[in-house]
Amino acid sequence: MNHAFDLKIAGLRLSVDCPPNTRIVHYNPLYRDFIDSAAASDLEIRVEISLESEPEYRGLPLLFDTGETWKAYRIGEDILLRLPNPAEAGYFWTFRLKGDFSAATVYCSPLMIEDGVEGPVGIINPVHYPLDQLLAMFHFSIHRGLIVHAAGIARKEAGIFCAGRSGAGKTTLMRQWRDAPGIRGLSDDRIIVREIEGVFRLFGTPWAGDGKIAAPDEVGLRAMAFIHHSEENRLEPIAPGLALQQLLPTSSILWFHRGALERSLALAHDLVEKIPCFNIHCKPDPSAIELIDQLLD
Repeated sequence: MNHAFDLKIAGLRLSVDCPPNTRIVHYNPLYRDFIDSAAASDLEIRVEISLESEPEYRGLPLLFDTGETWKAYRIGEDILLRLPNPAEAGYFWTFRLKGDFSAATVYCSPLMIEDGVEGPVGIINPVHYPLDQLLAMFHFSIHRGLIVHAAGIARKEAGIFCAGRSGAGKTTLMRQWRDAPGIRGLSDDRIIVREIEGVFRLFGTPWAGDGKIAAPDEVGLRAMAFIHHSEENRLEPIAPGLALQQLLPTSSILWFHRGALERSLALAHDLVEKIPCFNIHCKPDPSAIELIDQLLD
């Protein structure tokens, strides 16, 4: 195998190897600052790209079906996750993840092979959204980490996230706030929270929304907020129970895997108990930056 690249997201290294006489092509530009062999990491998944046919999935126990994109199956002690091609019978890629979430083999279909490449065979890079997010979701679930559908904002060494489902206004708010003095955008769509040595840390991700905001920065988590549209700007402190009700639907949780589920729920519970939580009622204009100032001061 040839080492292709290292992808670093929130301290997790995806160490990617590809077959001899092949090369990875078409890197997503949003990932540029996340591809770094020298960046520090304390977690790792070894990812091997294969051009062999995908393992047989028919007859395997079905663990989860999104109904629109991927399906997950149990294969021995491992998990087989398949991304079908909706336009025709077949698939784009399938990955087999070891039971301890430490390594995966990605089986690329012929659809992932680039024609007309001179020299080494070109493999269209599969290790980006959604595959890398799925691998991260598995791994962080057992290592005190949580992926949240939220905009991440930082000032100096402190950060907050503003969570909301699609259409809640995360990208709109980030576009309005990112030019404010001292503000850094970590992401306008997905962030990661990790507990490291008893401290909650906030990380940007390459999984950006329409605003294309993606930064690999890491900061301390100061507060979390849940977006609500309003005719006025105000912050409403909320109790942990209400915060948990809003956090869980915006979090990526493996509901079909008992061990991962229990750990993720425990982390979410600790998060709302230890970090100040707010409903952020805001107008869809730049004036809402005053609320961010209150949360980051």
